[in-house]
Amino acid sequence: MVMLDANLHESMSQFLRAVYETSAPEERAGELLRQWMRLPLPGEEPGLQGIRDCAPEDLPDLDGFLPLWAEALSDGDRGNKLVRTLLIEAAVMSGGLGSLGELAREPGPGQGSLYLAWIQAMRSAGDDSRAADAAREALAAEAIGSYNRAAIAEELAELSAPDAEAVLEARHLAWRSRPDANRLLVLHHAAAQLGDPARVMAEELT
Repeated sequence: MVMLDANLHESMSQFLRAVYETSAPEERAGELLRQWMRLPLPGEEPGLQGIRDCAPEDLPDLDGFLPLWAEALSDGDRGNKLVRTLLIEAAVMSGGLGSLGELAREPGPGQGSLYLAWIQAMRSAGDDSRAADAAREALAAEAIGSYNRAAIAEELAELSAPDAEAVLEARHLAWRSRPDANRLLVLHHAAAQLGDPARVMAEELT
């Protein structure tokens, strides 16, 4: 099964590369996106890096393609997970984390997911201070849905250590955004670090 999945992924990458290489430059971005959306395994689609890596040579005219690719994706449905994933990759590939931040700040469908991707990318790059600032910025935005609001608050809680009060505040927000048993447990743990878990639990569960 693993070999089969790997072969299918490679086949999809090679197919998309063929679409890229045989499309006219002015039509390439639109045609590539159309074919990407038609792939038979939702959730298993390769990214642009995958089609770059499936041959020894890099994609021709990549620098000229990337702005057109980002534009085509921006005109697509950002509520679609595949479109968002490709858009995040295109932003980072063309302009780094700064471009991803600009993308996250654009109102519209999927904004919470884009903010979360930006925060996680900055954490991966070791830029915890800017990641925390971005998390606070995202949590101040009204259009972020409960799922992403809770996930962003959890990122902020981890970024806020060792400030126990800031951690507790972020854990409060994560729990209130999307309550579940695990978030309640970590909220209790955060409250215990400040010595008064019973009061916090009483406030949250009444």
